[in-house]
Amino acid sequence: MGDSAHTFLPTSIQGAGQAIEDATTVAICLQLAGKDQIPTALRTSQKMRYIFPCAQTEGYYRYDRVGLTKRMGVETRDIWHRTDWAHFKEDNSYLQLPEPDWVFGHDPQKYAYEEFATAAHAVETGCPYQPRNVPMGNTKTRGNDFDAAKKSFHSLNTSSLVSPAPSVGA
Repeated sequence: MGDSAHTFLPTSIQGAGQAIEDATTVAICLQLAGKDQIPTALRTSQKMRYIFPCAQTEGYYRYDRVGLTKRMGVETRDIWHRTDWAHFKEDNSYLQLPEPDWVFGHDPQKYAYEEFATAAHAVETGCPYQPRNVPMGNTKTRGNDFDAAKKSFHSLNTSSLVSPAPSVGA
């Protein structure tokens, strides 16, 4: 499923992961926008996942969550294919598969619920939107700062975020 939606290099280890993040974001945006606002829901999910200009670069570039994870895979491939053996003898950690917290510690469900209103407003009004699901500034995209022991992905209580679904036949 992942590679059909995202053409990631194997060194990204993110094809399926990003497809799951996409599906989660689309489903929650559809839920929160409602059946009468499907175009807004889909544009909002795109804005949350893909599209924003990066003011830190010259011109207009897309440095989005999916693009950055793809770039991480390219960087990893390049490092692996151009191994500096002298550097490797001193420190082989630079050849490790990256596990950055901004990728592996991201909770797309929580993010979509928290960010929907802001992103939908940007879609509806055309105002700028800056997603919080990507590394900012000088954060390394290839870091190894993920610590699974510090993450709790199942703690989101969605009952306070959405209305209960109507009963079937109501």
